[in-house]
Amino acid sequence: EESDYWPYVNHCFSNNIHGRLPAQWSNEGKELIRLIGWVETDASYADACGDEDDDDPLLEDAFMIVLSRSWDDKLLPIYDMISHRNGNWTNIESNSAHRGKDVFVFATRDIKMGEQLYLSYNECSDCEDYAYTYSLPGLVRDYGFVEQYPQRWNFRGIMFDVDVKYVDDERQPYVIWNEESKPKTVDRIQFLFHHLHRLEAINDEVNKRAEQLESMHERSVSVEYYDSLKTALDLAVKDAAEGIVDLEEEQEGCTGPSCDDDDDDDDDDDD
Repeated sequence: EESDYWPYVNHCFSNNIHGRLPAQWSNEGKELIRLIGWVETDASYADACGDEDDDDPLLEDAFMIVLSRSWDDKLLPIYDMISHRNGNWTNIESNSAHRGKDVFVFATRDIKMGEQLYLSYNECSDCEDYAYTYSLPGLVRDYGFVEQYPQRWNFRGIMFDVDVKYVDDERQPYVIWNEESKPKTVDRIQFLFHHLHRLEAINDEVNKRAEQLESMHERSVSVEYYDSLKTALDLAVKDAAEGIVDLEEEQEGCTGPSCDDDDDDDDDDDD
């Protein structure tokens, strides 16, 4: 408490960090998010830092704080309290935190009085090439929340955003492709379709398991993630398949956690 850093450290540890990230969820919560797919749950201090003998819960919480709040090895008090959101919602940015200079935060557009501040966690000055490689499943893994619209997805190099528009006061989600990665072959479209079919097949199981979770946070994030993933795949399949694949003829699809022999690498695009 004598340290100049005490107010910030105290704030970090008093912010109910334990259990926010999937890596610290209950076993039942981890099993559910893995059943849904694409989110890793094995992050830990021991694995990342090679100190398998130290299982201090406080140290593990400290590791999760750094994982979810830092710019790699840098913690930026106050700035790290600002939420993520892409698209036209992003309204602030900063210079790099890794060049030995003071960090300045500036507006990227006019900001109305009372408007919430948003920065981008994958299109920032220190994000390197994260823009399309770091997508929604990675945000769930590292921050414990489901991205608001627009949502970014990357399925083995098939990259797109899902955003919403309002037609006659009705909210309608739609897909925005990264044109270089839009699937143009039957096998790539079938890859997305099979994952969609798998999600539809486990709908009852997901809801049943979610209801049994004691943690409201685990329950809400799992269900929101499942719904978002299913919506994203449905929109992508329908848009990409138009004129290429007759979806009504696609009768077969996998029903387990994986859709092919290589699915152990599903999360590679989100590392």
